[in-house]
Amino acid sequence: MMQINPYTAQLLTALLNRHYRLLGLAALLAAGLATGVALHWNERLYFYLTSEMNGSRDNAANLWLPGYGAVIDAKPVEGIRKNLSAVTYDADLDCLLAVVNGGPTELVTLSKTGELLERYPLQGFGDIEGVTYMGHGRVAVSDERAQQVSVFQLPALPRPIDISEAQFFSLGINLNGNKGFEGLTYDAAGDRLFIIKERDPRQLYEIRGLSANRNRKPAGQQQRRS
Repeated sequence: MMQINPYTAQLLTALLNRHYRLLGLAALLAAGLATGVALHWNERLYFYLTSEMNGSRDNAANLWLPGYGAVIDAKPVEGIRKNLSAVTYDADLDCLLAVVNGGPTELVTLSKTGELLERYPLQGFGDIEGVTYMGHGRVAVSDERAQQVSVFQLPALPRPIDISEAQFFSLGINLNGNKGFEGLTYDAAGDRLFIIKERDPRQLYEIRGLSANRNRKPAGQQQRRS
């Protein structure tokens, strides 16, 4: 039987131990990388770095509100018991529009100081979470679970609004139940609709080119109150 020099045996053992340590480290790095990608740590790191580098420049170019303070804070809306989900500003009527998600699902108008003015029950709509005003009496609401956006004309007088009155589009991307379209807003100057997906993954969608339908008034539409 061949004898192995003790020094050689120690060297081989050290090399094997180092090899196994390197393999373990590689496996640990691979697991960490996979976890980071799954949790979108890479996207968060990129956003953080770009925000830090461009923060001063963006603050100078954009509206910057370091001294902002709420005039009305945490005021309960009388007449709405729960699930007031989102609010937007109607510049044409100078009031607020809000959606109540369940019990029942409805669109409501509020004064700018938070008083309930009118109710529009939403019939046939789903899990409504977001609302935005698009101008010319057109309102868009988002269905979180279906990841669907519905656009309809706000009636001149309060009444139920049926889903059949709406035009809609759906983005079936990363459908995962109650983690979908949580909010939306409309940029009238750029004709862009921005939609926020809540999580898993957290995403911002930009939809362009809604102006063709934005200013089209359905036949027989009543004139809105001023």
